[in-house]
Amino acid sequence: RYMFCSYAYGLALLFAVLIMCFIDKGRIGYCAATALVVAVFAIYQAYISVTCVIILLLLIKMCIGGTDLKTIALRILRWLSSFAIGLAAYFVLTKMFLLVTGEHLTSYQGISSAQTNLISKMTRGLYEAYYYFFKMFTGNYQGFSLNRSIRIVMCVLFIASVVLLANIVKNVKEVFGKVLVILFSVAFPMAINAVYVMVGGVSNTYIHGLMVYSTVFVFVIPIVLMEFVTNEGIKTAFLDKIKMVYIICLWY
Repeated sequence: RYMFCSYAYGLALLFAVLIMCFIDKGRIGYCAATALVVAVFAIYQAYISVTCVIILLLLIKMCIGGTDLKTIALRILRWLSSFAIGLAAYFVLTKMFLLVTGEHLTSYQGISSAQTNLISKMTRGLYEAYYYFFKMFTGNYQGFSLNRSIRIVMCVLFIASVVLLANIVKNVKEVFGKVLVILFSVAFPMAINAVYVMVGGVSNTYIHGLMVYSTVFVFVIPIVLMEFVTNEGIKTAFLDKIKMVYIICLWY
């Protein structure tokens, strides 16, 4: 249905990933990441959720590595400042182009009014983000959980992710690290469905599959968490075999 836009969507996904590849590479990398934030918002705002999920995974990895609270806080501030500058630049550039061209934003899916609803509709958006995340385990959600077999697999993966996260929390030495891992883990549904937070409560808003593409992370996160597991009682070779079988299954 949207194949004519596939090149743009693919580019937006690439930029969403590259943001976190560049953002900690000094000043030039920071500026490049901020420019990519602008690009993602300009191409397809909903794909910023991909970056949000990657951020949470990186934060969990930092906690596992024993990174101190101050370093984590500074890293979060650095990332947030890049997002804030990029978002502000996007709005300014949008206003400038609209002023020059004499065009007006359409009300497409409510995204064009995201800046006015991001705060005032935050509560509703958060509720919808979590509600629709768990809905995919019980019914068809945007085609991601089309039949019962897929839903069973997703439930198994969700349980596996929870078990792996519990193992990670157990092996994090510092108390604040354990708390942070739990908080970051709880934030995954919000990150995956960030588009609901952006347009929460907007009337006539219809969210379709492309806007919640980050849902595919449900299939990817277990693999990443396996890499994070630090319990010496679990043999690495055994986990590697599980990952290999799982990746093959995903491929097919």
